[in-house]
Amino acid sequence: MKSDVVSIALGRGIIAGVIGTAAMTVSSTIEMQLRQREGSTTPAQAAGKVLGVTPRSDEAAARFSNLMHWTYGTAWGVPRGMLGVTGLKW
Repeated sequence: MKSDVVSIALGRGIIAGVIGTAAMTVSSTIEMQLRQREGSTTPAQAAGKVLGVTPRSDEAAARFSNLMHWTYGTAWGVPRGMLGVTGLKW
């Protein structure tokens, strides 16, 4: 397997992860507005425990939550890109 094929697949996977995360963000934002609820902080709290991060303010917690949301969603594009290299059909 050539490295350029892997690089292209990784790039496509990361782009797919960003696009998928953006779509999920729009969807969940609409749902939160319709139900008049706040966003969940549980994933960021779990990541904070694993990484040893404790935000010092509500604003910092919101930024960390957003960072974890985008990092997690985008990272899922990597295995998707690698599956594409294998030639597996969906």
